[in-house]
Amino acid sequence: MKKYSPNLKPNKLHNHSDAAERLGVPSTNILDLRQTQTIPEITVEIQAEPVVEPAVQTVPVITTIVEVADVPAEVVAVEEMITVQAIPEVAKLEPIKPVKTKETNRTQFSTRSFHFAWRPMLAFAVIAALTIVPATTIALWQKAATAAETIATLTGEAADDFQRGAEATSDLQFDSAATSFADAKTSFETAQDQLASVNTALVPVLRTLPATHNPYVSAENLLVVGEQLAGAGEDMAFAFTLVQQLGLHADTMQPSDMFVAAHSAFRPVLPRLQRASVALQAVDVSTVPAEYRDAVRQVQTTVPVVTSSVEQLLSLSESLVTLLGHDETKRYLVLFQNNRELRATGGFIGSFALVDISHGRVSSIEIPGGGPYDLMGNLTEQVVAPQPLHLVNSKWQLQDANWWPDWPTSAKKVQWFYQHSGGASVDGVITLTPDIIEQMLDLTGPIEMPEYNTVVDSSNFYDITQAQAERKYDDTRESKKFIADMTPRLLDKLFSVDAKTLLPVMQVVYDGLEQKDILLYFNDPYIQHEFSERGWTGELKATAGDYLEVVDTNIGGGKTDAAIQQTIHHQADISADGSVVDTVTITRLHTGTSADQFANVNNIDYLRLYVPAGSELITAEGFTQPEASLFLPVEAGYTQDADLATVTGEVVVDGVTQTRVSQEFGKTVFGNWIQTKPGESSTVTVRYRLPFKVDRTSWTPGRYSLFIQKQPGAFDPILLTDVSYPAAWNVVWSYPTEGALTLRQTLQHDTFTGAVFE
Repeated sequence: MKKYSPNLKPNKLHNHSDAAERLGVPSTNILDLRQTQTIPEITVEIQAEPVVEPAVQTVPVITTIVEVADVPAEVVAVEEMITVQAIPEVAKLEPIKPVKTKETNRTQFSTRSFHFAWRPMLAFAVIAALTIVPATTIALWQKAATAAETIATLTGEAADDFQRGAEATSDLQFDSAATSFADAKTSFETAQDQLASVNTALVPVLRTLPATHNPYVSAENLLVVGEQLAGAGEDMAFAFTLVQQLGLHADTMQPSDMFVAAHSAFRPVLPRLQRASVALQAVDVSTVPAEYRDAVRQVQTTVPVVTSSVEQLLSLSESLVTLLGHDETKRYLVLFQNNRELRATGGFIGSFALVDISHGRVSSIEIPGGGPYDLMGNLTEQVVAPQPLHLVNSKWQLQDANWWPDWPTSAKKVQWFYQHSGGASVDGVITLTPDIIEQMLDLTGPIEMPEYNTVVDSSNFYDITQAQAERKYDDTRESKKFIADMTPRLLDKLFSVDAKTLLPVMQVVYDGLEQKDILLYFNDPYIQHEFSERGWTGELKATAGDYLEVVDTNIGGGKTDAAIQQTIHHQADISADGSVVDTVTITRLHTGTSADQFANVNNIDYLRLYVPAGSELITAEGFTQPEASLFLPVEAGYTQDADLATVTGEVVVDGVTQTRVSQEFGKTVFGNWIQTKPGESSTVTVRYRLPFKVDRTSWTPGRYSLFIQKQPGAFDPILLTDVSYPAAWNVVWSYPTEGALTLRQTLQHDTFTGAVFE
C-alpha cells in the first residue's frame, strides 16, 4: 500500500513538520502554527502485473489524479481492467520554440513571479499524449497536430496576457490588470479543452494511468496551474482596486473597517494559489522536455512560497483587526526598547507610550517626557532588583522590568511596576525597537520637526533621538520629549498611506514580528493564545530535545550592542553510550570607534545560556566579572520581590567559575559576565552535560534534535552548529541539510536541526 498526501503546506513548513515527526518532538516547538488547508490523503493500491500477451497489455490501476476545481478536491478511483494496444512508431511533430521572457529582479512579492515559459511547457502535452495512446486513425494524428498548434497559440496569448497583467499590477493599473488576467484565464481554460479534445474517449484512460512518468497528467496539471494563477491574478487585481477605492474614503471610513473589507477582498486569492500548488505537486518534471525542466522546478518552488506569503498576509490582517480595536477600544502600553543597549526582551526601556486605539485610529496617546523616570516618585512598592542589575541600580524599577527573556513573564512585570506607579490598567503590552521606526520612516519619508530645527528620516532618527535622550533628566525633565513629539506625526503618516505603501508597511510589521523586533502580550487569554500560535509573543519554547537561547544583557555598557559582532558556536558530542556533552563558544567583536560617541565605551554583558533543564555544568572559561565594589548595596526598606523568587528561585554560584546557576521556565540557566573593549574581541566557552541520552539500540534508531531561539532585538548573530557521533553510527536522516549535521547561518529567527541514527 502506497500513500500520497498532496498537502497544501509549502515545502518549508511541511519539512519542519516532517522533521518534528521523525525526531519525536512537538511541531509547535519548531514551527509557528498557521492554519492551512489540506487535501485528503489518497491511498493507491497497485496490483501485481499480469502476464503480457504479444500485442496486448492489460494494466489494472487506481487513478492517482487529484481533480483541481473550484470545489474541494475529490479522489477519482477507477477499478477496472484497461486494454492498451501496442504503440507503433510515429512521426514527430515540430517542436514549439520557447518564448523569451523579460527577466525581472524583484525582491518583494509581485505577480511577475508567476511568469514563465508557458508555450513550450504546455504545448508538449499533445505530443506527450500521442506516445501513450493507440494511433488507430490518421484523423487522430491530424486532430492532435491541430490541437498542438491551437494550444501553442492559446498558451502564448495567455502568457502575454499574464505578463501584461503583472506589469499593470506593478504600475498600480488594477483595472487593466484584471482584464489581462481574465483574458489569460480564459485562454488557459480553452487550452485545457483543446487538450481533452485530442480524443475524448481516451482522456479517462490517460488519467487512470499512474501519475508518475505520465506526461499527460503533467501537461494537464500545468494547464490547471496556469488557469489558477491567472484567476489569482485577476482576484488580486480586483482586491487592489478595492483598496484604492477605500483609500479615497479614508477621512470618513474607519481604518479597521477598511482592513476588514480588504481582507475579504484578498481571501479568494488564497484557494486559487493552493489549488495551483496542488496541481504543481502532480507534475512529474521528468516528463517535461529537458530544456524546460528548470523553469518548471522554479515555479514548483515559487508558487508554494507565494501561497505561504498570502496565507501570512491574511493571517496578519485578521490579527490586526483585533489589535486595532475594531469591536471595542483597546489600551496598550507601548515600550520603546533600545536594542543598542540590549536587554533580555529586546533592549533598555528608554521610553513608553499609553495608547488608546478605536476602530484603527489612535484616539489618545500619552508619552511622558521623562520616560519611565517620571514614574519613580510614584512607585509604591520597593523591591530589590535581580543581583546582576545591582551594577547600576539595586532598586528594581520599570526601566529594568524586562529582566526575563520570556516576554509574557516580563510583560506582566512591566504592568506590575506601571500600575504600582499610578498607571492605568491596560489590555496588553507591545514592544518595538528603533529598527522598526527606521523602516517605517523609509516608507513614510522624512518628518519635519520645526521646534527642534530638524528633519527626521531613517538615516538620522537614532542619532537625533539618542542625543535628545542623553540630555540630563534633572536639567530638562523631558529627555524623552522628542519621541513624544515625533510619534503622533509618524502615526499620522502611517495611517494615511496609499495602496502602494500599504503592503510594504504590513511587510515591515510582519518581519518585525517574525524576527522579534516587535513583541506582543495581551491580558485576554484567548487573544494571547491566538498571537502565540503565530509565534509573536516571545515565549521560551518547551522541547524534549537539546535547546539553547543565548541572552545578552547590557548592564552599564553604554549604547554599544549595535557595534558588537557576535558568533555562537554550539558543538554537541554524542558518546557511544548515548550521553551528550555540549560546548557553547561565544565570540564578541567590538567594532565601536572614537567617531561614535555612543558606542566607543566598554561593552559589559551579563550573559545567560538557557539550556535543557537538569544540564550539569562542567567548565566555564573566559568570563570577566566586574569588581565586587562596583555593585550597589541594597537600601533599607527594600524587600525581596515575590515574582523574582517564584520564577528564578534559588541561585547557586559555582565556586570555581563564579557562574550563576538557576532554573527558569523549564530550563537550566548559566549566567556570567563578559566584557569587551572597543577594537577588541572576547571569547567565552561553556561545557555542560545534557540530562538525557540519545537512545539508540539495535532495534530502535537514536534521535537528536536541537532547537535554538533567537533573543529579541539581537543584531542577527552568526550561528554555527556541529554534531559529532560514534563512527559506528549511521545518519539515516538529517535536517535541514541531508547528511550534514551542521548549520551556518545568521540567527534571524528561531531555528531547528536534528538527525536520526542507526
